[in-house]
Amino acid sequence: METIPIDPRGDVCFVLDADDEEKVGFVVSSKVLTLASDVFSAMLSPRFREGDALMLSNSPTPLEISLFDDSPTGMRVLLNVPHHRPTPKRLIFQELIAVATLVDKYNCRHIFQAISTAWIAPLIRGLGLHEELPDFLGITIAFENEDMFAAVFLGLALTTGTKLNTATAVERIEGRALADLVSDEICRKLYTLRGSTSWKI
Repeated sequence: METIPIDPRGDVCFVLDADDEEKVGFVVSSKVLTLASDVFSAMLSPRFREGDALMLSNSPTPLEISLFDDSPTGMRVLLNVPHHRPTPKRLIFQELIAVATLVDKYNCRHIFQAISTAWIAPLIRGLGLHEELPDFLGITIAFENEDMFAAVFLGLALTTGTKLNTATAVERIEGRALADLVSDEICRKLYTLRGSTSWKI
């Protein structure tokens, strides 16, 4: 198993065993992750088996915790950010989906809102957004990136010829009441997005 020391002095080693990838372990700090994610905070608390084992452990080696169905590529980026480790300035489309899926799963979007703009903006620039609508709208929602959501939605409106009151749209976007601009059909798509196969890596 390849072991990647996100925090060389970490007390936890997340072991990922994806079906189509070699097993990999990430050594991390439980204290850092409990601040970054309420999901990790719960997992590493005494209320759960993993947290109870961590509290009782006297071993000098990190406690191994298995995580299933998580992309190692996405997880490496996810863990690097709260540990202030080097993070890619650009991501390809599949990497972006992998990270967005985990950010949503582990509920740590608040620390990704700024950097997600640098990842999303180059990918949506110049693209025919109608074809990528479900994925790009879902990605912006996973990161709760309202500026990028606005860019994708307005791009969609222009691409598909959706009738939109420009003055009202700008006013609402600046006020962040973006949901008012989305049709019921798009809302239904977004509600079902998390279960969509397009999010599976």
